[in-house]
Amino acid sequence: DGVHADPRKGANGQWTIPATVTVANVSETKTDARAIVELVDANGAVVSSGYGAVSVDPLETADATMTLAVADPKLWSVDQPNLYTVRARVEAGGAASDSVELKTGFRTFRFDAEEGFFLNDQWMKIHGVCVHQDHAGVGVAVPDAIWDFRTRRLKEMGCNAIRISHHAPAVELLDACDKYGMLVLDENRVFNPSPEYMAQLEWLVRRDRNRASVFMWSVFNEEPMQASEQGYQMVRRMHAAVKELDDSRPVTAAMNGGQFTPINVSHAVDVVGFNYAQDTYDRYHEANPTTPMLSTEDTSAFMTRGAWETDKARNIIASDDSWGADWGATHRAGWKAVAERKFVAGAFVWTGFDYRGEPTPFEWPSASSFFGCMDLCGFPKTAFFMHQAQWRKDIPVLHVAPHWNWPDK
Repeated sequence: DGVHADPRKGANGQWTIPATVTVANVSETKTDARAIVELVDANGAVVSSGYGAVSVDPLETADATMTLAVADPKLWSVDQPNLYTVRARVEAGGAASDSVELKTGFRTFRFDAEEGFFLNDQWMKIHGVCVHQDHAGVGVAVPDAIWDFRTRRLKEMGCNAIRISHHAPAVELLDACDKYGMLVLDENRVFNPSPEYMAQLEWLVRRDRNRASVFMWSVFNEEPMQASEQGYQMVRRMHAAVKELDDSRPVTAAMNGGQFTPINVSHAVDVVGFNYAQDTYDRYHEANPTTPMLSTEDTSAFMTRGAWETDKARNIIASDDSWGADWGATHRAGWKAVAERKFVAGAFVWTGFDYRGEPTPFEWPSASSFFGCMDLCGFPKTAFFMHQAQWRKDIPVLHVAPHWNWPDK
């Protein structure tokens, strides 16, 4: 996180990259150094550059700052994820002492309390899913190629956003999201404003703030203090810490209640996150007409891939969208509640893939969830095709469920 270079669009419509390079001096004497930053396009051409000089005491750091002007960059979007490379190097004594490269993209994000979400000033509905960090056969030691595969599968379904539930994402997943055009809701793991955990939140923001795909920060998921003044004060501090490091992205919190108490977490965030409670959308919007809203988690419907009859004795659930959790909804009902309300910016369905643990509504010997639009391996369930039909307008979608391959017929 020694380089911060996140593009900004000015009021005059001109693009710049305010760049900061943190230079560390590990020598025993004070050192004069120069940081050089270049912006390189997809063809390898340098389209802008800048430099800053610093003088650094032994075992100290100093920031070199500069602003790169960029004329008419190609924008990053979910359909055309144009990326640029930021090359930064430090020179001391006339020689390069260190260098780093990172990817970035030019884009703007905006939430509107009535109209929803805008990417590059173009309205779009967020078609999102929540994802855990494991995959069949490899657990949480997920190879790069599988992160790439999972991202492509979600794009195939019509997904344009992922909520990282509930942890710092693998950099390989963020690489794939940058590459394929997948927005990322980056979520903090531990809800605690103590110095130790604030440092973890700050590390997450510093690490991921250059990413083209990261469009929003979430400071927690479903915390017991969300409806209280204490929770509000905690989030107020976390919100301030995030904004100190990155003032370009909104902050949310995934609340599963508490939005209607006199003082609660929703008063300390930029966009209010709703986990479930879809029957309260209209009530909240009427009471808070200037506050943007987002379904940070919804649905929680059960399916077993390839099963067409529910057999509770064998822990099998029909893949026909007939059974949702008591706190959630079916895939069809969950999306309908969001699609009919423009002021709800979009949704993150629980979940994109099955995952180990939480075998609701069953217990042992089931060891995997039933929530996924795809199973542990990434094979599609009926929910995959339902959302494909709801979300993709570029292809015709026809899927027959169930199959017609019946014995002796």
